[in-house]
Amino acid sequence: MKFLVTVIGIVAVSTASIIIRLSEAPALTLATYRLGLSALVMLPYFLYAEGYKKWDRRDVKLFLLTSFFLAFHFIFWISSLRYTSILNSTILVTLNPIFVTFFSFILFKKIPGRGIIFGILLALSGSFILYYQPSPSLNGQVFPQALLGNSLALTGGVFASLYLICTSILRKRYNLISFVFPVYGFTFLILAMFTLLSSTKLTGFNSREYLIFILFALIPQIVGHTSFNWALKLFSPNFIALAILGEPIGATMLGLIIFKEIPTPWAILGAVMILMAILVSGREEGEKIKNRMPSR
Repeated sequence: MKFLVTVIGIVAVSTASIIIRLSEAPALTLATYRLGLSALVMLPYFLYAEGYKKWDRRDVKLFLLTSFFLAFHFIFWISSLRYTSILNSTILVTLNPIFVTFFSFILFKKIPGRGIIFGILLALSGSFILYYQPSPSLNGQVFPQALLGNSLALTGGVFASLYLICTSILRKRYNLISFVFPVYGFTFLILAMFTLLSSTKLTGFNSREYLIFILFALIPQIVGHTSFNWALKLFSPNFIALAILGEPIGATMLGLIIFKEIPTPWAILGAVMILMAILVSGREEGEKIKNRMPSR
């Protein structure tokens, strides 16, 4: 069940870059609607479960910090897709294992197991193979500002890693609903503040754009991110970061079908290596969970 939920999360988040490409709205607008609508969907569940009664005031700062990291992850990553290919953007933003392992070691002196380390090295190798392939074209046009887009995606990956670390701490203290709603809500408020301060357009779109906003919230956020938040109760942030590396594979396949962004044979090899990394690290995590379970 736990691995199935993670797989569903990977499939759901793989649609995000496609939805972004289909939209003509500014990145801040997309991010704001995504988190605002997601928080609205989660509100009834939060009130029904009386999640507000389970909050500890001492964790408010950590909730805000988590939301800050998530907000900036979306700002940088969504912006990157305006300048570089789906392939490059999703690879760089999901290089979380390196950053998560680094920050976990710096902050908590947490040394990953051999399986995780091997999975990280394998995932890195596959990611670099993908990265150094010629960027696919969009409607016959190359990406003249690919370096800017790559840098934005990489920065988004750093913030995503910090978000995963904070989430792994909070998920040990709160159930899924009690965690998800405040984070989505605070992230929406942060994004809305930046949107208003920058005078970014929030209204006046056609019905197609509003449909895109709804899909952007329901599929990659409600289904995708919530699945990963649930999984962080059982898995380490290292494994979740590795699992998210499955997103470039799904996104690249969808990009091939919809936008004709054709990967090279080497890119396919890199994707296979990333999948192997997920399987290797997942096996070690599974053994850890099994060993923590009481014997019957």
